Amino acid sequence: MMRLALTLPISRAETPTSWLSRLAHLNGSLHANNFLKDLGFRWRPMTRGNYDQISELAYLTDQDSDELLRFALRRGYGKTRIIGSEPILSRLLSFEIMKVCPVCILNFHSSDGYMLQGPPIYWQLAPIKTCEIHNCALVTIPAPVKSRCKFDVAGRVRDHRCSLAVDASPTKRKASEYEHYIISRLCGDQRNAPTWLDDLDLAVIAKTCEHLGPIAFGGSGPSEMQCAEPANLQWRHEARLFLAIRDNPRSLKSVLHDIRQRPKRGGEGFRREFGRFAVWVGTLVDRQGVTSLLKCVRDFIEEAYPVATGQVVLGRRCKQRKLHSVMSVSHQYGIDHIRVRRLFNTIREQNGLQRLPPPDQNNCVSAKLYGPWLARYAESWNEKQAGAVLGMKWYRLDELVEADLLQVFFELPGMARRFERGAVVQLTERVFENSVRVDHPSKEQFLISELPNRCACTTVDIILAALDRKLPFVGRHPKKPGLSALIARQRDVLDALEGPPLEGLTQAEAFKRWRINTSTMACLVREGIIEVTHVKHPRNRRPMKIVSFEEVDRFESSFLTLGCIAAQTGTHPLRVLHDLRRYKVQPISLPTGVSCIYVRSEAEHYLDAYAKL
Repeated sequence: MMRLALTLPISRAETPTSWLSRLAHLNGSLHANNFLKDLGFRWRPMTRGNYDQISELAYLTDQDSDELLRFALRRGYGKTRIIGSEPILSRLLSFEIMKVCPVCILNFHSSDGYMLQGPPIYWQLAPIKTCEIHNCALVTIPAPVKSRCKFDVAGRVRDHRCSLAVDASPTKRKASEYEHYIISRLCGDQRNAPTWLDDLDLAVIAKTCEHLGPIAFGGSGPSEMQCAEPANLQWRHEARLFLAIRDNPRSLKSVLHDIRQRPKRGGEGFRREFGRFAVWVGTLVDRQGVTSLLKCVRDFIEEAYPVATGQVVLGRRCKQRKLHSVMSVSHQYGIDHIRVRRLFNTIREQNGLQRLPPPDQNNCVSAKLYGPWLARYAESWNEKQAGAVLGMKWYRLDELVEADLLQVFFELPGMARRFERGAVVQLTERVFENSVRVDHPSKEQFLISELPNRCACTTVDIILAALDRKLPFVGRHPKKPGLSALIARQRDVLDALEGPPLEGLTQAEAFKRWRINTSTMACLVREGIIEVTHVKHPRNRRPMKIVSFEEVDRFESSFLTLGCIAAQTGTHPLRVLHDLRRYKVQPISLPTGVSCIYVRSEAEHYLDAYAKL
């Protein structure tokens, strides 16, 4: 077989069809498909990377077949094309509107107008917008006319060479790290720092940046079409996302969490919040080589959404629930969802509860931290429920709380107080630990609702006496609930609650001791001569007034009553009154109608004179 005389070398990252187009142009053919027919080949197998035809073409042109086959387009799985060893999505690779660098095209044309170097295949990828050699923006060549094949690169460049000459001063633009990464992956160049993205297909990386970039950095919601954004903005968002996630899988998870924490314009849920990215990730479950990406997204979903234990997340069952929402708490613990929502809102307003972090803005809490507390909350009783079990009005529970007989489990502003069920039942069991069943109380036995009025005490006093084993007899009525069934004897309650003896004299004891009447006693108190103390009776606990022993000593050291003088001298009070007037001893100034009170120092002269008789 004869070989072709006029040939040229294949350029870097050039496809066989591009090289064939330049070869046809070099050999004087205006259309590459006609040139290929003259050689006895077909155009379609050549565009699909047919091994036999490309190898035979390499032999005719004295080229290395491996070099021609390296960047040949081959069919991959689904809607992908294989370039070298990298799968690329078909829609990311466009030949209808071709992208070229105007500087490269003009520099690599010979004086005869032939292309000395062909455009690399990666220029036709959607994420590539820049020529990494000249740091300028790529320009587009319109779709070819009907007679021109879209793979005829040299012919299309020749058709639009005049317009490319006008663009000899292109827009300056520096290639992004994302573009450098794609080019190095396709060309097999050595990169300085390997990343976790190296284990993923290039198609997976491109798809991730395409779907997630506008959501993360563009501010567009998942329901909005990312393609509606201008191409330059889309390119910038994809490049920023690549820089954000290239270090390790945790960086991708951090980006997902940041998106999750943003205010929602639609409903909640992974599909609603991440849109096309969520749908696309769901198609990767059965694909090989995406384990690291799937693991990262699965971990994020389990951490950021209320996924139940055993629920399947992207083909993997959740081993342990990590997050609770309002509805999941309502379903698992049997609490009304409206109450749960109010509870979470109140806890967030109070910035946490009992060393627990507040719920996030999505009203979600950690299942590990809140699980035990929510279980206790679900088992607890509100004030009315606890009061019904204890057999008392709900507002009387404050007395038990103040006496430290009952602990409040949960109390926040705007929310009903909660009491642990075990604490309420335990209090009742402690009170009736040694009780006796009493169907019909005797005349000496009374229910706890009657004893406070009879013994001038409170219900809490009786309960404390029963707990301290100060009541010899404790009965329980079978038809009464809770503490309202307590039965005790009035005498036992009075004995148990009897306080220490009075530290003074009652008013009755005082006026008997000083031999004055009640009017005089009241007058002394009213005039401030005697100070009384308000106390409760040690047995019946009724309020009363006493004169302390210190006040008694002070009064007796300063004053003497007419009755006391008469008792000391053994004389009739009227005779004593007559003698005191004769000795010119006058009583202190008091209203008329009361007993006479004398200053002791003045009255003692009369007593001394009487003793000498």
